[in-house]
This record gives sequence, C-alpha cells and structure tokens, in this order.
Amino acid sequence: MEKSLEFETMPILPFVEGHPAKLIIGTFPPHRSRWKYEFFFPNLQNRLWNTLGRVAHAQSTYSVTCNAFDAAAVEERKGILRTLNAAMVNIIYSCHRKDGSALDNDLTVIDLHPIVSEILMPHPSITSIFLTSESGPNSCLSLLKRHLTAQGIRFHGIGGAKRSREERIEDPCCGHFFLEDRRIQVYSLYSPSPTAMRSGVTEEVLFRQYGCVLR
Repeated sequence: MEKSLEFETMPILPFVEGHPAKLIIGTFPPHRSRWKYEFFFPNLQNRLWNTLGRVAHAQSTYSVTCNAFDAAAVEERKGILRTLNAAMVNIIYSCHRKDGSALDNDLTVIDLHPIVSEILMPHPSITSIFLTSESGPNSCLSLLKRHLTAQGIRFHGIGGAKRSREERIEDPCCGHFFLEDRRIQVYSLYSPSPTAMRSGVTEEVLFRQYGCVLR
C-alpha cells in the first residue's frame, strides 16, 4: 500500500536580527507532534542547541536549560544565536511528508525558501553560511545548490580527494559563491541529528568542528 503524504508549510519565520555575519541553515522541522518549543530544531533529541550553546559560551559542558513549550525556551535559543552573531532559516518552505517521518529523505520538496532575495540581499553583513547536512538529495547542501542554480548563481565547490574526518573537523569549508561583489563562504557541518550520532558523530566531534568556524 502506498504511504500517505502530508502537506506542510514552514511555520517558523527566519530569525535575523541586527547585522549578522553568519547564516545557519537547516532543512525542515520534524512532524509537529515531536516539537518541544516553537522555534528551529524543536526536537530535544537533536543536539544542535547544546552544541551551539557550548560554542557560544565557550563551555564544553554547557547545555540548554529551558526545554518546555514556552517563550523561555525560544528566547534562550535566540540568545545563543545573538551571541554567535548568527541568523537562522530552514531552506525548505513547503513539502509533502511521508507518514510523519522526521527524515529529510522522506520529504518531497515543493518550494524552497527564497534565501538569496529575502535574507542574503537585504543583509550584506552575512559572509558565511553554515549547513547542517550534506548527504542526500534533500540535504542542506543539495538544496542550497539547487536554489543558487535557480537564481543564476554559480556555486564553486572544493574539489580534490575525499578528506578524512579529522580534516573535516578542522576545516569544514565546502565552497563559496559570489553575490554581486560579495564572496560568501559555505561550510558543511556534521549533522547534529540522532542518526548522525549513531554513525559516530559524537558530542565532542560536533563541539570541535562547530567551534572551529562559528566562534
């Protein structure tokens, strides 16, 4: 029997305050039944906020404290982004989801968020993009490339031999592109998802890699 598909539109507005230097991009949140708060990466099993908090506060043992479905949880996470001078957005604007799955590969993308026109053009202070997934057709990297191509913008990827995990931890840069005369560097970070953890991306690996480029 064919699995059911649920239509969803991104319910969270981009977070952009002041003059951020960085833009962190996710794909799409899990099914709303798994949310713990009304903000990006709302599933407590995802390790993104603990990792960003550790980097922002330079504390290897830091962890977010507000995890209830309330404004305090949202404000704590916004505070982390402010400390990092970072904006945040999900690149998928609308999609069909297969059977409530949280996996990116179970999403059929309909529309992408207009990141170039809505975020990058109005905020020339952004010179670095950080992606939270890179493998698969619905990864942040694949969808960003698709979006740039649709805008007539060429992505300059880094070629060469496949790098080791240690090399990727120390330098996760995967390419760049130009927006008029502005060069925007793109970094592909290890996913903070539970699936990535099962493949060996530990808390220490995340903290080291994110800390190398987001401080």
